[in-house]
Amino acid sequence: MKERVSIKFGGQSGQGINSLGKFVSKALKELGYHTFAYREYPSIIRGGFASYQIDFSPSEILSPTRKSNILVCIAQDALENYLFTVYKNGVIFHSVKDFKLEPKAKQYIEKNKIKIVYIDTLTISEQQKAPKIMGNMVILGSIWKVLGLDIKVLVKVVIDYFAQKQGVDLQAEERCLISGYNLDEIKDDVLKGLPKAKDKKWKDSLVITGNQAIALGAISAGCRAYYAYPMTPATSILEMLGNTYEKTGILVKQAESEITAVQMVMGSMYMGTRAFTATSGGGFDLMTESISCSAMTEIPLVIVLGQRAGSGTGVPTWSGSSDLNAAVYSGHGEFPRCVISLSDALDSYTLIQDAFNISETYQIPVILLTEKHIAESIFNLK
Repeated sequence: MKERVSIKFGGQSGQGINSLGKFVSKALKELGYHTFAYREYPSIIRGGFASYQIDFSPSEILSPTRKSNILVCIAQDALENYLFTVYKNGVIFHSVKDFKLEPKAKQYIEKNKIKIVYIDTLTISEQQKAPKIMGNMVILGSIWKVLGLDIKVLVKVVIDYFAQKQGVDLQAEERCLISGYNLDEIKDDVLKGLPKAKDKKWKDSLVITGNQAIALGAISAGCRAYYAYPMTPATSILEMLGNTYEKTGILVKQAESEITAVQMVMGSMYMGTRAFTATSGGGFDLMTESISCSAMTEIPLVIVLGQRAGSGTGVPTWSGSSDLNAAVYSGHGEFPRCVISLSDALDSYTLIQDAFNISETYQIPVILLTEKHIAESIFNLK
């Protein structure tokens, strides 16, 4: 019996990788599994290669595996990057018509008894009178068949998501999912010994990123204002609070710089309004004088520092914990401060609330340390 199973999607940015991953994570959660999802994407504005990996198990997991049981290649790049990370007896799905395999790749596939399944998503989506992008739903249905899971659960998750969007043919989405599930070449016994979620204890959990948990925690703490300048991996806090401000009533402002953002936070906190900001290493450097000012004037201050790997401006799309010294020693002279390091989504939700309480009680700067693995990975939070 397998303890956990890993599914990896790979393709070009803009091919729907994130949506596929989110659908799988939510549907597995509905079936009672605990999931952990991890994204990789390039440090460019548009294009490039991206991947989305989901690990699931009946018990709690908090990190991805190095290999996957199922690899889904929506572009040739995915095969070249991840072929040698597929487990023995794994499955590779692809929709690339001219799929090329080097001799070394063929040898690895034969040695590890990996099954390759080509799905003509373009033809099938046309047969279902659906747009080309819905070919992804065909692959999704096929994966569900291999996993031997209830297709009705997946259909409901997908339809519920697209029902909130205008101009989407929901019936076509469902037809593509069912057609992929019913393909003759897809067998439901390819992956044997899948873990069973018997008690369904994760069904009522939230599927949430660390940054989303920070945003929810801030709302629960009574935060009334958020000021920030976008900087990966902290940007998704700004996105979530900006997308929900009409429901939450939180004032959300994108400042012209990190200096302005942190000083706007100080102004709000001075007036008794709970506020915070989030940034990464380079932006945090610009805030150091304001941190000193906060300490000198005893104005509460809460900053979320999403760390990057590397020196200088860093590598925004990779995990790193290189800013500990910057958080502990930033500013001029010596003054009390509190530095808190997050470890998962639950920490992200609860410790942002503690940060507000500590900052206001002792009138000191509080810095929350996170990084891409925590900030942008997707957890189950109960």
